[in-house]
Amino acid sequence: MVNVVNNAKQTLFNIKLSNANMIVQNLQVKLNQLPTIFNVSMIDTLKQISKEIQDLPFEDRSLLDLTRYNSLVNSYNRYIASVEAEMQPTKNAVDNTFFNLNQTISTIITLSGSVLAIFRRKWFM
Repeated sequence: MVNVVNNAKQTLFNIKLSNANMIVQNLQVKLNQLPTIFNVSMIDTLKQISKEIQDLPFEDRSLLDLTRYNSLVNSYNRYIASVEAEMQPTKNAVDNTFFNLNQTISTIITLSGSVLAIFRRKWFM
């Protein structure tokens, strides 16, 4: 029974796609050729296909089977999350360095003001 339903859905999809314009049909071919696992060399392809999908009117977009595209986008999101996790220790170290630098600069400015005040008292009083 499940196979019959899946076959009917696929047949209906094929009929709708065959009646769609060539832009939609060509985009579906590109979508069918996408890998489902992201790697950095895919970034330009992913951007281009995303733009093509966004540029379609809703009616045309709804005809597309975005299964492979969605898998690739999910894989891309996991990749970005892993890169961000790897970068976090470095970001924390840089943030701490700038925090310490800001504290040092504040201390120097405060001390400079104190030295200037002492200098003024000693020489101008």
